[in-house]
Amino acid sequence: MTPAIRFLALAACAALSTLALPHAAVQAQDAPGLDIVGFNGRGFFYGIEQYGLRPRTKIPYSEIHIYDLRTGEEIHRSPFVHDLKIKIPAGVTTKQAIRRARDEVYLDARRVIRYLTLVPRGKTFTPADEKARKAMFIAAPGLTGALEIKTFPLSSPRCPGVKTKGYVLTMKTDKGEQLVHKTAKLPRALGCPVDYDLASANVYMPVPDLNALAVVLAARQGGENAGGVRYTATGHIFDKRKKN
Repeated sequence: MTPAIRFLALAACAALSTLALPHAAVQAQDAPGLDIVGFNGRGFFYGIEQYGLRPRTKIPYSEIHIYDLRTGEEIHRSPFVHDLKIKIPAGVTTKQAIRRARDEVYLDARRVIRYLTLVPRGKTFTPADEKARKAMFIAAPGLTGALEIKTFPLSSPRCPGVKTKGYVLTMKTDKGEQLVHKTAKLPRALGCPVDYDLASANVYMPVPDLNALAVVLAARQGGENAGGVRYTATGHIFDKRKKN
């Protein structure tokens, strides 16, 4: 068995073991891909996957990040990261190698994904144009309003010489403006962000009078990875039975 055939065989075995979750198509080879793992049944947890080639090393990778929307933080087991450290054999395309990394990371995360029952649910919105990357209108049963993101200077000890930024994410509804999230500190997973864009918003109603909102942000990078993007997610639980 040649190295290329062995490589593809291992990838196929891994794919059979993963959850049957939809994957977004691989984008340009040096651009990060984004896929939604989804909400849990109660709407409190939300997962995303980002994948592609590492900016400097061009190593195929995939990461699954799972967030607690009540706190805006990643759960203690997150992230799940898989870098394809072996050399890509001749005859194997970059797209196939990225697929292998994605299969492997789902194998790593499958127990947590199954335990939390994370699957795509609800209604998903994406920016309609470039302007909507900063302010986006969403309309779902029980939750309608405008998301808006603004940035502010927030230094990171991991990014010397880079003017990193945090963000404030709000949602304006007919009841006024609601704070969704404000960055208190820059986690390692965000790299060295110098700007943020809205990438998608997902609204899910697990029970009447309760809406879970998950927002995926594209954190644009400065420093050695300038021009790159890291994805992150945050959100809010809108419970009409309580004062938000």
